[in-house]
Amino acid sequence: MLSVIVLLIGILLMGAGLYDRTVFWRKKLCFE
Repeated sequence: MLSVIVLLIGILLMGAGLYDRTVFWRKKLCFE
């Protein structure tokens, strides 16, 4: 059970990281 929770947290963190990166690149492209 604990491993499942850790796995879900890892997926959420990865998703948040990808989302932040996408927003960052979008802003960078818009400004140039």
